[in-house]
Amino acid sequence: MQNNLSESDDGRESGRSSLPWCSVSIDWPYEMVSAEVEVVGRKEPNVLEWVIVRILDEFADSPPAIAEATEELGVAATVFLAEPLKALLEDGALETKDPDQPASLSNCRITPGGRAILKGKPMEGAVERHGLRIYFDAVTGEHLASDKMSGTATPTYPVICAEELSERITHLGLDRARELARVQQEPFAGHDCLIRSVKVQCDQGRHIWLPVQLSLEIGRDGTLRPSLPGARPDQFKWFEKRDLDIPAIERLRTMSVGVFSDGPDQAARSFKDWWAGVRQLVSPFSIVPQVQRAIGVASNELIIHAAWLGVAEIQESMVQVAERGVGCTVIGTPASPQNDWPDIGGNVKVIATGDLTDAPMPVAVIADGFQAMSMDRIDVHTPGGREIELRVASIARTGRMEQLRQQMLQAAAVAG
Repeated sequence: MQNNLSESDDGRESGRSSLPWCSVSIDWPYEMVSAEVEVVGRKEPNVLEWVIVRILDEFADSPPAIAEATEELGVAATVFLAEPLKALLEDGALETKDPDQPASLSNCRITPGGRAILKGKPMEGAVERHGLRIYFDAVTGEHLASDKMSGTATPTYPVICAEELSERITHLGLDRARELARVQQEPFAGHDCLIRSVKVQCDQGRHIWLPVQLSLEIGRDGTLRPSLPGARPDQFKWFEKRDLDIPAIERLRTMSVGVFSDGPDQAARSFKDWWAGVRQLVSPFSIVPQVQRAIGVASNELIIHAAWLGVAEIQESMVQVAERGVGCTVIGTPASPQNDWPDIGGNVKVIATGDLTDAPMPVAVIADGFQAMSMDRIDVHTPGGREIELRVASIARTGRMEQLRQQMLQAAAVAG
C-alpha cells in the first residue's frame, strides 16, 4: 500500500481493470495420521546358507557333523559353515531341537521359513515395529510426502469450518500403508520388507492448520477476484468450487465493519459511482493506521465523520493535530462526549447531525480539502455470481475529494 495520500491521479488509472483489496494468510487444514506397522524383513540366502538347508533336508534323520560336512564340501574351515548356520537360526529358517544344547547340524531342523528357501523364495526375518507418520490434506484428501509439518491447532482465518471436515482416519489397509510408506521413502519400506499389520494410533493423530496466502482484488465489473499463489492444483480446484464461500471472507467482512464500535447505518453505494471515485483500496488490516496517516498530514483543516472517533487511536490522532492548531470539524455524534476528551481548546467543532435521510453523509476523513479517505458499503459478486456485501475503505481520487467534503458540509448545514 502506498503511503503518500496526496499522490496525483494518473491517467492510466482510467483503464484499470481491478484494484487490490487485501492479502491474508488463510488457514488450510491437514490431518496427521500416526500408525504403528509390523514389518518382516526378507532376504535372499547365500550359497552356504542354501547348502546347509539342503543338507538338513536330505539328511533329516541323521545330519552329519559340521566337520564332516566341511570336509565333504571341500570348505577350508568349519567356521565357514558355523557362521551361516548361526545366521539361519537368527533369521528363523532353522530352529534347535534342544535349546539347551549347542547349535549343530544334528540339533537343528528346518522351519516353514526354511522350506521357502528350498522353493527359491526369500527368507523372512524377525518381526520389527516401526512408527509411520502420514499427512493428508483434510480438504482434498491428497497425501503429502512429508516427515514433519508445523502448523497451529486453532485457525484464525479458516478456509473451511472445522465442523465440515471429514471424520478422522482410523484405519489404513496394508496395501495403502505399503504404498504411502514407499512414497515417503521410509527406511523399512524397501522391496525386501513385508508389512504384516498396521494400527492407526488415533490418540496421537490430529488436525493442524497451515497458512496459504489469499489475495483479493475488486474488478471494475464488481467481481471480487481471489488468487492463491503457491497453492497446489487440487487446492485451487476445490477453492474455485467454493466460490469464496469460506469463513475467512466473513472474518474480513466483520473486520471492516468492526472498525466502528457503533457504526452508522450506510446505504449501499452505486458500484459504478463508487469505482469512479476510488484511487486505492485500503486493506481491512490497515484501516486504522491509514486514517491516522490521513489525519496526521492535515495542516489547516480536518473534517472527520464522528464514527471514526470511536477508535481510540484515531481520536488520539485528531487531538494531536488539534493541539497543533489545525481546525477540526467533527460531523455526527461521537461515541464519547466531547467533555471526556483532553483539553484541546476551541480547535475542535462538533456538529451533531443525528439520523439524516435527506442528506446522506459519507463516512470520511478529509485533510485540507485535497486528501480524503472514506468507508463505503458496496455490493460485489463472486466469480460464480454470488452477491456479497462489503464495507470497503478507500483513498479517494481528486474529483471525489471535493464531493466528499461538500456532502459532509451539506449534512452539517442541514443539522444546523
